[in-house]
Amino acid sequence: MAKSLNNGCMKLYFENRFGEKRLLGKYKTEKGAIRRINRFCEEHNFKVCYMRVTDNTDEGFKWYDVGSHSEFFYLYYEEDERDRLNNL
Repeated sequence: MAKSLNNGCMKLYFENRFGEKRLLGKYKTEKGAIRRINRFCEEHNFKVCYMRVTDNTDEGFKWYDVGSHSEFFYLYYEEDERDRLNNL
């Protein structure tokens, strides 16, 4: 289920095979960020066969593996959102 933010937003980053991260956008819901991941992959002619998500909420992010073995997506929570999620 998509988590919605009260104060702030989540930032979605793409990490390439060289370990370099770049911001893809800011989103109010996880669902919006996942749509952006799918669109990014489509724009780069990469077929997403599966999406594995590792929840690191305690550390302030979720990690998305779409099967490339060397490139990943990270969804970082704002500090206040991380506190809210940890107290659910």
